Amino acid sequence: MKSVRIMTALRNGWAAAAKQAHADGEDKLMVADMFEDETMEDWKW
Repeated sequence: MKSVRIMTALRNGWAAAAKQAHADGEDKLMVADMFEDETMEDWKW
């Protein structure tokens, strides 16, 4: 039988890694922030 283990530090080290990525200039968006056509005129709401 498998048991569930509660993880207390899921993101341990992420803050330091994010700061280092920023310092290294590696924190750019990988995907465009919005669609090419932001007018959304053809969308149905």
